[in-house]
Amino acid sequence: IRFDEKMSVSEDVLFSLEYGHYCDSISVVNLPLYNHRIYLNNEAEHLDGKLPKEMFYINRRVYMARMPLITKENRVWHETNFFYRFIDDMKRITADNDLPEKEKLRKTKAILTSPEFKSALRNADTHMEHWKFLTVLKLGLSRVVLRLFKK
Repeated sequence: IRFDEKMSVSEDVLFSLEYGHYCDSISVVNLPLYNHRIYLNNEAEHLDGKLPKEMFYINRRVYMARMPLITKENRVWHETNFFYRFIDDMKRITADNDLPEKEKLRKTKAILTSPEFKSALRNADTHMEHWKFLTVLKLGLSRVVLRLFKK
C-alpha cells in the first residue's frame, strides 16, 4: 500500500486504516512519533481556505475503510461524525461559485444516494436536527437541499 498522492487531506488516515488490515496486532506507544498539524480555526479553513473540491470522495473512502473496524459501542459516534462530514460536503458544493447549478445537483444527489450517507443518516445521532430537514435528506431531495444551504 502507498499514500494516495491524489489526496491532499486525510491521506494519512486512509493509509493507516488500510495498513491496519494487514496487521495481526497493533500496539500503542506513548511517544510523540507523529507530527500532526492542528488548525486553530475550523478544519475547513486550512489549505489556503479551501478543502479539495472532491472532499466527498475522500470522506467516502475514509468511511469505507473505517467502518468495518468500529465496535458497536462506538458506531453511533462514528456515524454521527460522518453524517456531519457529508453535510459539510454538500454545503461546500452549494457555496462553490465556480460550479454550474447542474453539477451542484449531480454532486449533491451523489452524496444523498450513496450507501455511506444513507447509513450515516440512519445510524447517526441526529436528534438536534429538525425533522423536516431530516425528511428532505431521507427523500434525497437534492434541489431542496441546495436551496436550504444557500440561505
